[in-house]
Amino acid sequence: MPRRYTLGKRAGQKAQTRQRILDAAAALYQEHGVSRTTIPEIARRADVAPGTVLNHFASADELARAVLGGVLGSLQLPSAAVFAGHAAVPDRVARLCCEIFAFYDRSESWYLAYAREPKGVPAWAEAEATFFAAFDELLRAALGPLARDASIVAIVSTMLGGEAWSSLRARGLSSEQIADLVIEILAPWLAAKVAVR
Repeated sequence: MPRRYTLGKRAGQKAQTRQRILDAAAALYQEHGVSRTTIPEIARRADVAPGTVLNHFASADELARAVLGGVLGSLQLPSAAVFAGHAAVPDRVARLCCEIFAFYDRSESWYLAYAREPKGVPAWAEAEATFFAAFDELLRAALGPLARDASIVAIVSTMLGGEAWSSLRARGLSSEQIADLVIEILAPWLAAKVAVR
């Protein structure tokens, strides 16, 4: 008599296996980097055969894209909702500053993994492009009419960027202290720019 399969149970097992593969890949990417992690290593960590990994993900690149896309989503990049109740440009930029620095805190271990990678890893390039597009959209929403001035966008983007944040974190400042300093510098400058317009 043929073996009976319960589709729901089988789908659940397949989803669990897929998640184990994603979790194993994520851990190894943080430990060794995407470019230095192999399918057999991921399979060992997930306790599956290498062929099982490839049954779920057609290639190492597809797996890396799935992991990094999921990570970016789970880290909760701020949305335009953070501006609710904040009409003035300096207030909106201050709100974005606090939110984006909190995002950097949440993503610090992944940023360090990214920084160790050689350039040209497709999954990282796509995750980076997604982040920068979202960041630019938020920045322009915060700046409102000032977003038409490329120099203002460049300055605010630099001060709210990950490089400035990580440089100040390396000097022992907390994200809250960094946000306070950046807001202290930007708020009066932005208020003056708004007043001129």
